[in-house]
Amino acid sequence: MKIETREGIDHNYVNKYLSDNFNGLSSYVSDGFYYVNGELTPDDEAQIKSFYNNLQPYTYENDYMVSFLKEKYYINAEMGTEYSHEISAKTVMMIENGDITLEDAAINEDKGTKVIEELRKGYWHSAYLAHVSYEPIAKLQSIHEEIRIYLKNYINDKYPPTFHVE
Repeated sequence: MKIETREGIDHNYVNKYLSDNFNGLSSYVSDGFYYVNGELTPDDEAQIKSFYNNLQPYTYENDYMVSFLKEKYYINAEMGTEYSHEISAKTVMMIENGDITLEDAAINEDKGTKVIEELRKGYWHSAYLAHVSYEPIAKLQSIHEEIRIYLKNYINDKYPPTFHVE
């Protein structure tokens, strides 16, 4: 089944609706269409199309969108805290393996404090901007790039297109 996409529709929200209400479906957006794959009855297709076509585009005047975006910040903060702990664990492992010293980690921590703060608040885009604004020491260049790519992928997957980064 395919539905012509509409500007400002959050397809992650549509995907959640599908997973909450149907089994065994997959979906994706391509060439201006939202595709739903799986076994669907005519009634299922009508229900999905009705749901999709009745969605309100992103607007900041829409009370629902304010509530929806607020909930996303809670989720982003939880994910950001989890990811900041992952970064810390990787840094500890680098120290334990002798790849970096405690002093190297401290220098990097000073430079990356803003990134961690923003992640824990759920502000992944701000964390990305803070991250790319500093140059790490040479020994930490690879993990710095790994973090940059992770932040970029998270933003481009979870945020509206206006916020996407390269």
